[in-house]
This record gives sequence, C-alpha cells and structure tokens, in this order.
Amino acid sequence: MTGSSDAQKTFWLSEQPLILASRSQARIALLRSAHIPVESMPSEVDERALELDAVSRGRTPSEIALLLSKAKAIDVSQRTSDRIVVGADQILSLAGGILHKPKDKGELNRRLHELSGKTHVLYSGMAISLNSKIIYEGSTDKRGRVRTRSRWQAHVRSGRWSV
Repeated sequence: MTGSSDAQKTFWLSEQPLILASRSQARIALLRSAHIPVESMPSEVDERALELDAVSRGRTPSEIALLLSKAKAIDVSQRTSDRIVVGADQILSLAGGILHKPKDKGELNRRLHELSGKTHVLYSGMAISLNSKIIYEGSTDKRGRVRTRSRWQAHVRSGRWSV
C-alpha cells in the first residue's frame, strides 16, 4: 500500500528526522513511504543475550519482542538528545519456540519445510523513546501457515527473505 495525500507529506513536525534503532531497509522504506524523514542508528544491544535471559525467566515470544524493541529504543535514545527513537523487533514462533532469521538459502529451505502446514505466529513489538524514556510501546501478532511447497520455494527464489 502506498500513500500520496498532501497530509502525509506535512504531518512530521520535528526539525530532526525520526531515528530508527535498526538497519532494516524494510522499516526505513516503510517510514519513508509515509513521508517521515528517518535516520538509521542501529542499536548496540546484545539481542541474543537479552532473549536468552528472557526465555530463562519464562517470558513469552510476544513479551520478548516488546522487550527487545524497548531495549533498542532506550539504547539509541541514550546516545541522542531530544530525538524521537523507534525500536522494533519481530519474533517468529512455532509451537512456543523461537525461530531466528535463516543464515542462508539452505537454512531457509529447511525452516520453511519445518513450518509447512503448521500454524506459526509472528510477534511484532515497537517502542518509541524520547530522552531515554519509553513514551509508547505496543505489540501485535499475526498467525500464518506455509501451505504448499511451491509457495515456500517461490519465497526462497524471491530473495525477499534475506537479512
């Protein structure tokens, strides 16, 4: 979906661009498509260490996605002053377990085969920070199912899965 109304071009009121605590080209493109000026400043948070700690404490994938989003936003916000920072994270879960991004096409093929015909959930978290304080946090989830081998093979060929 793309937008083109004049209202979208003028609603960002800050003189400074929004800071995205990520290198995600997809998130940058999404913000720019909404005519939001954005600057990428990746977080230095050790996501795997936070995730492992959260799992050991019995946190759910949804809670972990939000926890990581908040940690990223705060981390970057501490390096800026009077700037709005957005942290975001997504966690893919199958049967309560966490699946990380595949490292290559072979791993992606194995993952999609594992997901094939099974319901999985993508948990998304987002946090907005200003002056090292969280001013907004939210999360959502989307259930899905990889239905056919031909669909997941087409996804692998598309290249859209790459990091």
